Amino acid sequence: MNKRAYITLFLFLIYSLISAQELTVIDELGSPIRDVYLVNNDASVFAFSNKNGRVSLGSFSDEDIITISHSGFLTISKRKAELEVQGNVITLIFDPEALGEVVLLTRIDDENLKTTADRRVILHSKEIERLNTQTTAELLEKRAGINVQKSQMGGGSPVIRGFEANRILLVVDGVRLNNAIYRGGHLQNIISIDNTTLDQVDIIFGPGSSEYGSDGLGGVIHLKTKRPKFTETPQFKHTYMTRFASANNGISRHYDMQYTGSDFALFTSLTHSDFDDLRMGSRRSHGYKGWGKVYHYIEDGEQVENPNPNIQKNTGYSQTDFMQKVILKIHPKWLLTGNIQYSNSSDVPRFDKLNDYNSVSYDVENEQTTYEGLKYALWNYGPQKRYFSSIQLDHSLNTRLIDSAQFIFAYQDVFESRHIQKLDQNDASDLIDRHENVDVYSININLRKKALHYGLEYYYNAVSSTAFITDDRDENRPYPQTRYPNGGSSMSSIAGFATYSKNFNEQFRLNTGLRYTQNQLDATFHSVPNVWELPYDNLSYKYTALTGNISLAFHPDDSWKIATIASTGFHAPNIDDTGKLFYKGSILTIPNFNLEPEYARTVELNITKNVNNRLLFNANTYYTFIEDAIMRVNTNLDFQINQDEFFTEAKTNKNTGNAEIYGATASASLRIASNYTLETDYTLIKGRNIDNDLPFTHIPPSFGKTAFYADFDSWRASFFIMYNGRKAIEEYDIASGTDNEEESPLEWVLTDEGNWIEDYQGTPSWYTLNLSAMYRLSDSFTVQMALENILDQHYKTFASGLSAPGRNFIVTLKARF
Repeated sequence: MNKRAYITLFLFLIYSLISAQELTVIDELGSPIRDVYLVNNDASVFAFSNKNGRVSLGSFSDEDIITISHSGFLTISKRKAELEVQGNVITLIFDPEALGEVVLLTRIDDENLKTTADRRVILHSKEIERLNTQTTAELLEKRAGINVQKSQMGGGSPVIRGFEANRILLVVDGVRLNNAIYRGGHLQNIISIDNTTLDQVDIIFGPGSSEYGSDGLGGVIHLKTKRPKFTETPQFKHTYMTRFASANNGISRHYDMQYTGSDFALFTSLTHSDFDDLRMGSRRSHGYKGWGKVYHYIEDGEQVENPNPNIQKNTGYSQTDFMQKVILKIHPKWLLTGNIQYSNSSDVPRFDKLNDYNSVSYDVENEQTTYEGLKYALWNYGPQKRYFSSIQLDHSLNTRLIDSAQFIFAYQDVFESRHIQKLDQNDASDLIDRHENVDVYSININLRKKALHYGLEYYYNAVSSTAFITDDRDENRPYPQTRYPNGGSSMSSIAGFATYSKNFNEQFRLNTGLRYTQNQLDATFHSVPNVWELPYDNLSYKYTALTGNISLAFHPDDSWKIATIASTGFHAPNIDDTGKLFYKGSILTIPNFNLEPEYARTVELNITKNVNNRLLFNANTYYTFIEDAIMRVNTNLDFQINQDEFFTEAKTNKNTGNAEIYGATASASLRIASNYTLETDYTLIKGRNIDNDLPFTHIPPSFGKTAFYADFDSWRASFFIMYNGRKAIEEYDIASGTDNEEESPLEWVLTDEGNWIEDYQGTPSWYTLNLSAMYRLSDSFTVQMALENILDQHYKTFASGLSAPGRNFIVTLKARF
């Protein structure tokens, strides 16, 4: 063999050796995929594919299990030797979840339909972008299985399985948002999470207390913000967005910047929104001509007539949100994440209060309702400020007890205020300002060893509550009646938990969990001369809770899942439940520090059937028994009070007994063709207080959604119908007042004595037709347009004081560089 032949053979062997150490990643069409992330099992070695889809495997050992992932494709894990046997070419399967809602229900997903038994809905970034809502509350409202109550435009209180407020758990980036003053009525805190920063939302239906802790009676909403991924070479990405909505002349502007490198990543986001007064629908298919119309409003401290009663005056507000996230690979096995979030709003008018009248009567001659004198000159939530910061440490290791460890140290500072001024015979009374500040410190430790997940959680809430009064001479002085204990209060909790999964074979999978929690409440009350004399100064209370869950998922074959679940969740009484003193109308609520935790014991059945990857059907039914339910009941005052408002009865929270909630959700998704999908879902919920056989609070009427989706490379479009059934007044919880029967249509009934009395009708049924489209003008520019409530229907969601938006044209422009 001559010299040239030796050289040729040598070069060929070198090329073969190099080629054997190089992997090419392609999609189902054979196109290369760049920026695919490869990492071994202990995260000590990682790599990225280049623009040709090629990536070197030389740094990986022969025994390494390599996880291959990309945001638009299904993640797979294989040994290096397996990749070499496959010819060093791997095909990634397109992840339908990247399309969001269209495909969430159209395949048997390993995580959500095989390994878990409970019902979960996951909103991915693509779906969040498609829904294109003004707030996070509206994002949840457009998703299956969730109802949202609104008392004002700057709010939104999600309802899951008939549970609301402090009976559902909100979590952001692994840290619980529920704090010591989360109310039992309706909450607006979720709007402080900027939906433009969300990467994923996990909605877990049913008690989630084994893993997440107190308050998850109806479910858990875990909001996960965007998290930049490391790239082989430094990259900058910028996003600009502006959105206009005609129903409230709302304008939102957003900018974010992302820098990614091989061991450092940065994400910065800023959003500002201005919302004007909201216009309701003008078409009144329900038949109630005056329901929800705004005939008067307050301007410069005086009552004036509204020239357009379909405009809900004094509902506008503004909000600014900032986020900064830094991710640093400080060691091959250590990842550090710094997370700062800040949200601040303007004053948010409490519309349902500003629309209250001193007197409502029936005009017999004109056969119409007459309204006399607005009750409030001012009723605003002050600027709601939320500061959130956390340090998260992720550690990959391989020991007998731990495969991975996560530590989250977080601090939250939440400030809320209420500003109330009554209008008495067209003259404004004294202005009362109540301020609440909550400092929350928390530590979460999450450990994993294969199928075992266990850890610890500790959090501490410090609550300060102050009040001030400003008279007609603009003199400001302390006001004695604070909303919460005037000497300060605190709540702390420490918990340990463990969850375990076991695959018996390919057909049976067992999931189980256990959690032990210890809570403590402390409060200091100061008696105030000439206002109240309290029978106590300091109150302290401790209680414990043991909860758990067990589920079994059965797969007769790959197209079926039949799962049964038994679980227990609990709600630990917080400062709002125990230590609150406030008025609602003529009702005074007073403290009670003898509350016990309330428990929700749930059994459910979940059935899923996939037919040839074209049709997916899911049915879920459940029964929840609520033990020691916390309800507001009549009580006698145990102290003297000189009130600033007139009240006819006193109420307090008590463990009143037992209640039950039961319901079902059915959904189906049909892939008509490769680019067309039809989806539908329907939810039915019922509830009652077992002890007195009266309706249980917060139970929404039946509701659902049907949608048709078209998805192509450069454009997407959807047409969907949202609908709600009727909620009869006989199904309202009148006693607690949280169902807000006074916000439903009002009719008048003539009694035998010749008097006209109020007769509230409950919430009428409603539906809306909606259309949306997204078109990619280029790689950098996208335009979205939507026409919501096309028929301009007037309606209110259950228990809401605010009428929903009328016909709403939305246009969004987005640029990415």
